[in-house]
Amino acid sequence: MGFWYPDHNLAFFSPTPNDDLEGLVDSKSTIFYFEALCVLCALCDACTYQAGASGRFIIYTDNLNTIDIFSSLSALLAYNILLKEAVDLLFNENHDLCVLHVPGYDNNVADALSQAEFGRALDL
Repeated sequence: MGFWYPDHNLAFFSPTPNDDLEGLVDSKSTIFYFEALCVLCALCDACTYQAGASGRFIIYTDNLNTIDIFSSLSALLAYNILLKEAVDLLFNENHDLCVLHVPGYDNNVADALSQAEFGRALDL
């Protein structure tokens, strides 16, 4: 999975495990879990740049399920730990978060990052 800051040409990447999430989610939901985890990681990173000051963050994703859980703060049990961590980050420093949709065809850099195609990400 990966996220990036377009204004800074700065990106982060992490491979995901190939195996199941130890029974937390079924195999169809694994990608959704990692998409939500990636949004949380982007939020954690953004919060480090705003330490001690409140901030407003917009994170774009092409995964509508991820948008739904961060907008509603309602999810299946396996995702609650991600939501709880996000709320703690937002509450502790008085931050705001909005997770918005970007169509997959407009999300080329993030797609290249998630597939570890760093050359293509740099070209884009």
